Amino acid sequence: MAITKVMHMKASKNRQIDVHLEQAITYILKPEKLGGANLAGGINCLPEKAYEMMKATKKMFQKTGGRQGYHFVISLKPGEGTPEQMYDIAMRFAEELLHNEYESVVAVHTDREHLHAHIVLNSVNMVNGHKFQYHNGDWKAIIQPITNRLCEEYGLDIMPAEYSKDPKNMSRPEWERENSYTTLIKDDVNYCALLAEDKHHFIYLLSRLGYEVKEGKHIAVKAPGMKRFKRIDMISEEFSRENINALIRFGDSTCARPKVYTFNPIYVKRAKLSKFQKKYYARLYRLRLIEKKRFHYKSAHYYESIKQMHLLQEEYLMIVNHEVHSLPDLIDLANKLQNDLKDVEMEQKQLYSERGVEKRKCKNAEDFQLFRDSEPEYRSNLEELKERKSKIKEQIKIAERCFLKEMSRANDMLERMFPVDEMEDIADIYDVEVPENPYKENAVEVGEVAVSDELKLMVESQVEAVNELAREDEPIIIVPELPIEPVTDSLKESSGMVKGEIFDSYIHETIVDAPQSKDVERLELPKTLAEYQRLSLQEKAERFPFERITDDKVFNYFMDYLTEIGSNMGFSEVYDEFAGISECWDKMQEQKLVEREVEKSMYLCDVMGMTPELFQHANADIRAMVFHLEELDYKVGV
Repeated sequence: MAITKVMHMKASKNRQIDVHLEQAITYILKPEKLGGANLAGGINCLPEKAYEMMKATKKMFQKTGGRQGYHFVISLKPGEGTPEQMYDIAMRFAEELLHNEYESVVAVHTDREHLHAHIVLNSVNMVNGHKFQYHNGDWKAIIQPITNRLCEEYGLDIMPAEYSKDPKNMSRPEWERENSYTTLIKDDVNYCALLAEDKHHFIYLLSRLGYEVKEGKHIAVKAPGMKRFKRIDMISEEFSRENINALIRFGDSTCARPKVYTFNPIYVKRAKLSKFQKKYYARLYRLRLIEKKRFHYKSAHYYESIKQMHLLQEEYLMIVNHEVHSLPDLIDLANKLQNDLKDVEMEQKQLYSERGVEKRKCKNAEDFQLFRDSEPEYRSNLEELKERKSKIKEQIKIAERCFLKEMSRANDMLERMFPVDEMEDIADIYDVEVPENPYKENAVEVGEVAVSDELKLMVESQVEAVNELAREDEPIIIVPELPIEPVTDSLKESSGMVKGEIFDSYIHETIVDAPQSKDVERLELPKTLAEYQRLSLQEKAERFPFERITDDKVFNYFMDYLTEIGSNMGFSEVYDEFAGISECWDKMQEQKLVEREVEKSMYLCDVMGMTPELFQHANADIRAMVFHLEELDYKVGV
């Protein structure tokens, strides 16, 4: 795409204050750069005399200091345009921007894959002596729009409008960071489209990955950390609305493969690693869980962490390959690398010195010819030294990162909370659990399933076993046998219950009488839009009847409610509103669940006579039963 780059030339601190201006003009007029097209020209000056004429203008207005000039580069997309078109665009660009009041040199370079034109102009106006003014925002408001308009006349690819017209300013690193999201978004959009059952499910999956989705005429997404939304059809033609619908409808979900960001560390036999090396394995391992459980961990939200995978991979490989088994080994390695760096720098200085001596020894044309003939060998040796030096510097940086991590208390706390020994197998990194479609209409309502005689006998025998166990042990309180109630299909899965789970079921019966936290009386949703808008997010979540409506109908209920009170929000706005309320409700329920579970655990400890001393010496099974962690998901459990 056609893009314009702007640079300025400062006053040099050397004796020749305008040396940068002279060098820029000399560079853009090099014959090897101009190529066969040889297209170069001047505005208000002759190209070959441009530097002298600009210098004279500065002296005439007594403005020889400060910025000496400006350098514009207009680049086209590789394979587009002709040198003549490029020259015409550059000349018209300079005339329109400078209003024929500045001396400038224009040259078209053909030495790269893409055509590009250079424009070097004097900073001093030749008419009134004023200096050229460039302000923040001029690129988006004036310069790039001129380039876009001129290139459109020739049908050339231009900078996307949403970037050139967006008033938000970004530095070059920020802009590059925004563009680096493109690959991540492209992979995730394709992945979700293949997995989705319909358009709503597709948007839902993207939101579960951590993206903010905006749907209107086009679908646009924004990952956490991005400044603006990015249209998916601008990322790739494959993601136009028609193609997305086709992917959703006819795509094979078995072909959906999540993006893998780094190598799989599972193949390494951890038994051979020292305790110190396992720490680095564990750090890489934890981020691999983000890949495998991507819908649970929201990979778009963890984009910065995923980028850290490559750094962690470097650290892990260096620790293993250099056989670093402890912190002293790491310090020794860092010192060795510093010594290696000094040796290479010494060799480099010696090579420079020997080359200088050889040059000073040249007295005639034959000596200079021999000196030039030895240049390739000298360059080869120098490049080899520079490459070695670069690799050693990189290794030193990695060692410094490792040392800082070892000194970090936060890392120590994390490693104590999640020790290496408790890792699960993540060898199959493509085995991702995909969330179900919350908007899918169930064709048949599943009612209660009658309990078979076999199941009744099984449950009765378990209850009897609990009573027998209670009679044998006097201190344990005997809980009356609970009546058998109708159960659903989920009970059938429990037919493989082992004997060890009987005592677990007794604990659950014991805590039936535990004090329960009293929920506040539920308030109804307001009847008018004005009253609804005055409510906070928490008040909306408290009033919304989540517990009375099934999950597959709750969103439709919310849309119908907003329609009733006269809201004119679009689908995407309704979805965002509902997502915020639902997330707030989940957090509230999570907090209530934690409070109830703590009360149950304390009550159970009292019933069992479990003192802190006894609890400290109890085995892991008893502790797990006291906390009944199997009822909690991973996050709430922690």
